[in-house]
Amino acid sequence: MTPMPPVVVAGDVMIELAVPFEQFPQANGTLVLSAAQGDIGGGALNVCWYLTQLGTPAALYAFVGSDQAPRLRSVLSGTGIDDRWVREVAVATNTLVMFVDCGAARSLYLPSVLDGATIAAHRLPLSADATLVFAGSRSAEIQATVLDQIEGSEAALIFAPSYALSAMPPPFIERYLRRASLSYFNRSEAELIRRLMCVQDLGAVAARLDTVIAETLDADGAVIYTPRETIRVKSYSHSAENVVGAGDGFMAGVVSARRAKESWPNAAHFASLVAAQIVDHRQIRTTLDLVALRSAPLNRAGFAGEPNS
Repeated sequence: MTPMPPVVVAGDVMIELAVPFEQFPQANGTLVLSAAQGDIGGGALNVCWYLTQLGTPAALYAFVGSDQAPRLRSVLSGTGIDDRWVREVAVATNTLVMFVDCGAARSLYLPSVLDGATIAAHRLPLSADATLVFAGSRSAEIQATVLDQIEGSEAALIFAPSYALSAMPPPFIERYLRRASLSYFNRSEAELIRRLMCVQDLGAVAARLDTVIAETLDADGAVIYTPRETIRVKSYSHSAENVVGAGDGFMAGVVSARRAKESWPNAAHFASLVAAQIVDHRQIRTTLDLVALRSAPLNRAGFAGEPNS
C-alpha cells in the first residue's frame, strides 16, 4: 500500500516567462517567445522545494503537459520532493508570461485544456493527519475539486493561493478561508481579502473565523494575525527588491517551524529569515543556507505582538 505523505502541496505547474516591460509589443507589433526561454515553476513547486530543504517531506499534486513532463522530472530529480501525484496529461503545460517593471508584473496566463473528469479522477493523497497546502490554481475545476476533497477529509488545510487568488470566485475564496487553519497572502491579495470580507483589519477575519492569516509586506516584513494577537516581523533581506518565490519560501518557513512546535512569533521570525535568503540570492528556487538558518537565534528582537480586539 502506498504510504500517504505528511504534507501535500497542490497547485498549478507552469512555464514562467519573465519579459522586461519595455518589450511589450506596440501597436501592430509582435513578441515571439519560446517555452525554452522560461523556467518551469509555479507556487506549488516552489513551496515543495523549500519545505523539503527545511526537512519537511512534501508531495507535489499537479498536472503537467506531456510537452514539459521530462523537464519537470529533471527539476525534481534529487530534491526529495515526492512526485508520485504529478499527473502527466496529453496537453500543453500552462504558460505564464510576466511583463516585469521595477519588480511589479502584469501577467498573461495560458492554461492547459483539462477536462473535469480528468481532474476529478486525480485524487489528493490525504490522510487524517496530513496537511494540504493549496498553493493556488487558475483552473475553476481544480479549485472546486481540491475544495470538495479537503472538505470531505480530516486533513488540515493551508490556503496559500499565490497569484491565482484573483482568478478564484469569491464564494470559493470564502469557503477556503473558513476551512483553513492558516491562510497566506501578499500585500495586494490581502487587500482583496479585506474588500471581500468588508473589514479594514485582517485580524478581525482571523478572530471571526478562529484561524491564522499571514501577510507579507515585501521590504516591510510580514504580519501574522492569530485570533488573539497580531505579530509583526521585520525583513532580514539586504534588498528591497520584490523577488518571485520569496513568499513561497516564507510560507514554507512558517509551515516547517510550526510542525517543529515553534510559537507563532518564532515561526514568523524563521520564515522571514528564509525569505531573506531568497531575495538576497535573487533566485526563484535557491539553495538555502541551512547552517545560517539553524544558528539564527529565535524569540529575539525583530517581531512584536499586540492583542487583537
